Amino acid sequence: MRDLAAELAEAGITPRIADAVAFAEQNEVLLARHTETGVDIDVSRAWIPFELEALESASNESLGGVRTSIALPEDLIIFKAVAWRPHDQQDVERLLALYGSRIDLDRIRRYVTAFGEALEIDRIAALDALIDRIVKR
Repeated sequence: MRDLAAELAEAGITPRIADAVAFAEQNEVLLARHTETGVDIDVSRAWIPFELEALESASNESLGGVRTSIALPEDLIIFKAVAWRPHDQQDVERLLALYGSRIDLDRIRRYVTAFGEALEIDRIAALDALIDRIVKR
């Protein structure tokens, strides 16, 4: 993770918390910020089957001249429904408003239910409430 942080720093992406590398090694996510724009970036290691599947289905895009993988909206919703912090909930609302009629809601529910069971958290009721409120069927 230290090598990755150094490589990102060369591109103007720097840690946004103290001891970011130690945090990343413990939590599998490097909390960074693009210095010029102030945009926060979470860099996560993929190691569970869902994360690997999300990487395989991501599209490769050019952003500011840099090639990067962009996750499908469904996968972003799943990641954010598991974290479920206030800004994640807002992001889920926005993603549902933008893509709700074109995404696989059953797949999202399946994964969120499975993660909820594994982590002993209940997210599906709150997620379903958002889906019912936002997605026009």
